[in-house]
Amino acid sequence: MTDFTKDSAQEGVITRDIHRTFPAHDYFKDSDGDGQDSLYKICKAYSVYDEEIGYCQGQSFLAAVLLLHMPEEQAFCVLVKIMYEYGLSALYKNNFEDLHCKFYQLERLMQEQLPDLWSHFQELNLEAHMYASQWFLTLFTAKFPLCMVFHITDLLLCEGLNIIFNVALALLKDGEGNAEERANSSEASADSFCKAMGLLGMGHRLFVPKLLATSKEDLLQADFEGALKFFRVQLPKRYRAAENARRLMEQACNIKVCWKVTGYCQSLGSEK
Repeated sequence: MTDFTKDSAQEGVITRDIHRTFPAHDYFKDSDGDGQDSLYKICKAYSVYDEEIGYCQGQSFLAAVLLLHMPEEQAFCVLVKIMYEYGLSALYKNNFEDLHCKFYQLERLMQEQLPDLWSHFQELNLEAHMYASQWFLTLFTAKFPLCMVFHITDLLLCEGLNIIFNVALALLKDGEGNAEERANSSEASADSFCKAMGLLGMGHRLFVPKLLATSKEDLLQADFEGALKFFRVQLPKRYRAAENARRLMEQACNIKVCWKVTGYCQSLGSEK
């Protein structure tokens, strides 16, 4: 691993980030613990290693995810591989030009696969960079539960950086394909439950919870501020249960991404 004892102009940013990275996790919660020490070494070493972009805010989350699976030297090597060979570092270069290209691609994919949601976002003036910046720059590691983040990291290492589109689209439409099936199942279960409670003479006390809406349904009902709050608060909470995270990843893997759309970045400049 690169000599982390060398001076780095970004030490202050790194130190602040370390304390905010998975602070509730046992391995990272102690400021003088092994987890924060290893995380600091990796982040500082990378800031020295990558002379062009160095350390960027939020990278500590990706480094921490790797540290939970391997020793720090291996975690550093995999981080370098993700940044260079998988192309994550390109998102940080040239005034984030490639990152904005990814936003453009995501919006074109939404227009193709989620036209009603895309139209709603157009009416709200809600642009992809307002909710997807952190998703893409940290590979979804900064906001979502670890049980989900581990799945995404595995998918990235197997399939490459373009899986960010699959995951983003799955988050935007989560549950859409199974909505009718879930509704029918819920109605049947509720009906059976009502009959059972009626036989027990408890029908007057019955409360049947409302079926959880899909992400798209919630977003279509939201105004500008409500949509941003949904992305910031409600959406990550949905995947605290490992089963929900697993289901989302299945949906992401089943989404067909049109590579003509994702490869059509040259038109970005001509459409402006």
